[in-house]
Amino acid sequence: MTARQLLWLYPRGWRERYAEEFVAFLGDRQLGVGEWIDIVSGAVDARLSPEVRRATARAGSQGGEETMSVLQALKRRECGESTASIGESLVGAAVIIFGTMACVAAGNWLTGLGQAGWGELLQTSGWLFLFVLVANTVFLKGQSWRVRALFVGGQFVVLLLLLWPR
Repeated sequence: MTARQLLWLYPRGWRERYAEEFVAFLGDRQLGVGEWIDIVSGAVDARLSPEVRRATARAGSQGGEETMSVLQALKRRECGESTASIGESLVGAAVIIFGTMACVAAGNWLTGLGQAGWGELLQTSGWLFLFVLVANTVFLKGQSWRVRALFVGGQFVVLLLLLWPR
């Protein structure tokens, strides 16, 4: 999908104010994964954040001045580029490794208590939940708590629905 096709994710007022600048900045080309994450998280923020809604309304009434648009935030983050440091990446890797070991241990414990379904879920898929948490922390660095909560919570719900013990 192109930036022009993703504009529908944003509220109407935001599109009316920033559509031309948005498309001019990103062009009409295929977007990378990092750019998608930035655009979708910006759209979520534009829909959920009262500050962004007020700034967009102010910008429309004042001819676009005195506002920090989601698009300006995308430009500042150099759309699609990772903002995680090496240290943060190493901490994330350690969380996944040691967290996976803890999940296996907890899964064994639950299996011993007669909760084989939950034990198996933790043993086989605990790492996946940790990966989702860490990956979103790294990729969504600098995004609002609303965006992070929606992305992480949504992915957790999908994973639970797919992996729920039967």
